[in-house]
Amino acid sequence: MKAMIDIYEIGLAVLIEKLGVIQTERFIATIKSDDFDYTEWRRGYFAKFSDEEFLAAAKAYGEKHPYDGNAKIVI
Repeated sequence: MKAMIDIYEIGLAVLIEKLGVIQTERFIATIKSDDFDYTEWRRGYFAKFSDEEFLAAAKAYGEKHPYDGNAKIVI
């Protein structure tokens, strides 16, 4: 199991890689503001999918966006 600091570093690196520094800061600010509850949002968002639909979408996304192992940690 990874330590929380490792998870934070990996997550931040992925956000920066995909969004850039400025958009990552905006994303984090949005998540932290207005008592945003990601877990509750996620439950509501994914509730509209059946298990089969979700698994099919996840598989299709994984095939279209294979992880190439090139994420870089920027701290």
